[in-house]
Amino acid sequence: MKSFSTPLLLIPLIALPQASFAVPAPDIEAAGPFTAVETRLGKRASITCTLITDVYCRLCPQTSCVVIGQYPRGSIVTIDCMIKGEIINGNPVWARLGDRCYTSAYSLGAACLENVPWC
Repeated sequence: MKSFSTPLLLIPLIALPQASFAVPAPDIEAAGPFTAVETRLGKRASITCTLITDVYCRLCPQTSCVVIGQYPRGSIVTIDCMIKGEIINGNPVWARLGDRCYTSAYSLGAACLENVPWC
């Protein structure tokens, strides 16, 4: 039985011509005044809302998740973004509050969610 050493197996790979894997440069003019990093990772503006009802804040966007906080009516909360979750009275949208907890958009009302980005 013949055995081959590792250097002999690498000879064909060394003899191959060098391949060029050039990546085209992005078209900055077409992207507008922002770079890709600024567009993707730029800081989002949070939206504040005055609650019209008492609100439970949960660990995840489902009623089966643990309640980790509660806001009484009249509280001003910060809404970071919207996310789809359990459907509450026909509405699957939940809001992630500044405290990193979730509440049903149904309990917030449509006015609170204007201009809120998706998570």
